[in-house]
Amino acid sequence: MTGVTHHAYYYWLRKVRQAACQNLPAVNGSKDLTAFKRLEVQSPAIDTQASVIIHLPTATLEIHNGASRQTVEAVLSALKSLC
Repeated sequence: MTGVTHHAYYYWLRKVRQAACQNLPAVNGSKDLTAFKRLEVQSPAIDTQASVIIHLPTATLEIHNGASRQTVEAVLSALKSLC
């Protein structure tokens, strides 16, 4: 036990946060918007049957023939980090 009560801890935490916020630079009032253009991607519809289908509780992953090795590796790496 450190001898610091919950009340004292949160009191000083609030004081430290307020002091830290006062030292932050002012926020510019203008909102910088990022411009983007929607591009339609044309992909050949040669084979619509997926070679690999993985069903998850919240999503379904389909890998089609012709997917690049880098794409498959990136998808599997992301899947590994989720599971």
